[in-house]
Amino acid sequence: LPAFELDVGRYARIHVNGIAGRTYRLESAQSAGQAFSGGQEITLSAEGVGSLVEPLAKPSELFRVKLLP
Repeated sequence: LPAFELDVGRYARIHVNGIAGRTYRLESAQSAGQAFSGGQEITLSAEGVGSLVEPLAKPSELFRVKLLP
């Protein structure tokens, strides 16, 4: 099979389905074993959906969305 490459450029777009009215934060790390750093936060609408777009200072491989207290 031919190899392929996914290039998301310098931005990460993450769609969030969660608890309406709660705040979530997009975090990223350059590679496995490195600490995640925080980025943009979003409070979800009454429908419990939203979208985060994070401009990246450097290429990242791992992303997670964390529910904040």
